[in-house]
Amino acid sequence: MKFNYLLIVICALFFSCEQPVQRNEELLAEVADSFCVSYFNYDFVGASKYCTEDSRKWIQFAASNVTEKDLQILYEQETAAQIEITDIAYHEPDTTALVTVVVENYWDMDKIEDESRSLVYRRVGVFKFPMVKQQDMWKIRMEALPQSGKKSHD
Repeated sequence: MKFNYLLIVICALFFSCEQPVQRNEELLAEVADSFCVSYFNYDFVGASKYCTEDSRKWIQFAASNVTEKDLQILYEQETAAQIEITDIAYHEPDTTALVTVVVENYWDMDKIEDESRSLVYRRVGVFKFPMVKQQDMWKIRMEALPQSGKKSHD
């Protein structure tokens, strides 16, 4: 009986060793994907759920700059922005990370705070989002509005 119990404990420990790392990456990717899907499809309320408390001011800033003209453009769209996570780089001690995301077919606020500005269609953009683990949950940490390292007009 003791042998069976010991065997079960050893097997459980063996199989659980890899799971936390994989599960941690899955959780991080889920948060990054959910944030980006919400943010790049102008669901700022949804996006704010995946940010640190300090980052929410940037979401509120972006939301406050959406105009009626912008909303009309967004309502006329047939497809949503597409998101792909291409890289996750962890930083010691695995409580921070940098996520690289490719966003396709999205609308960008060009010249924010300029009354004459309008949304600009972008075919592809590459964004990097810092993430931090708070109370065992991954969150996006924004220090400014997201800016693409690569933008292409269509």
